[in-house]
Amino acid sequence: EAEARRREESAPAVLAQRRAADLERRLDAKRKYAELASVVERLAVRAETHGSARDALSAAADAAAEEARDAERRRKNAMMSSSGSGGRRPAGGSHGVLAAALSQSAAPFDVAAFASLKARKELEILHKQGLTALKQLMNHKWAFPFNAPVDHVGLGLSTYPEIVKTPMDLGTVRKNVERSHVGDAGSDPSYAPYTNCEQLNADVMLTFANAKLYNPPPTDVHVMATALEEFWAPRWEALRARSSDVRESLAAERECAVRNSEEIKARRKLANEEMRCAGIAADLDAARRRLEDLK
Repeated sequence: EAEARRREESAPAVLAQRRAADLERRLDAKRKYAELASVVERLAVRAETHGSARDALSAAADAAAEEARDAERRRKNAMMSSSGSGGRRPAGGSHGVLAAALSQSAAPFDVAAFASLKARKELEILHKQGLTALKQLMNHKWAFPFNAPVDHVGLGLSTYPEIVKTPMDLGTVRKNVERSHVGDAGSDPSYAPYTNCEQLNADVMLTFANAKLYNPPPTDVHVMATALEEFWAPRWEALRARSSDVRESLAAERECAVRNSEEIKARRKLANEEMRCAGIAADLDAARRRLEDLK
């Protein structure tokens, strides 16, 4: 029986069948090896490509971090300059507000939110320093002719409306300042709330320009208007400097917040790319081990 089995196994047809099966196994192994080698090659190319992208993103993130540090130094210098010139940091710590918003959401810098913050700071200066300077002006001993609208009818000044096209007085200016936080003129269209100190100064100077236009020198009103302009000048300069300091400080803080936001976005992109690189590296390592096993 064993002899018969050996004869059967050594028969030409059986041997040919075995050789064919063996050849098929070798060819199948070669196909798998070639396919796996192709996979390894593609993964190696992807690994190199994403590695280069990761390196570029790493450099970009480092550059963003350096710009953020530079912006922070400029912000601190702006605060020191503001303090050195007699200014104060804006109440409420605007940089703290911006930094807190960024740390909570890590979102791109909100331009609209900063514009709203800037407008609030402008109004704070207008309500505090601006109103104080205006009250000092209105309390001047020669300010009484300018503290209320000109009653050209009661005073018999028939030509006043023809000469003075845009009437203005310090009382109206004060009401504009006091209403500036409301955001509208209410029911009286003669009051136009201000948004900054430049508008306050423009109407103060318009008041005196109108007075000098209608009352030529050397009339008393002309002389009084000139004297009040001189009284107002240093107060406006201090107010302008204060407003400028706050704007510069806010601009530096805005830049700082923007740079911090850009650094956050750069670090996020880098982290995502590093995760992709790690996944590709793991797939490449597994494919290489399988390829080694097929050798």
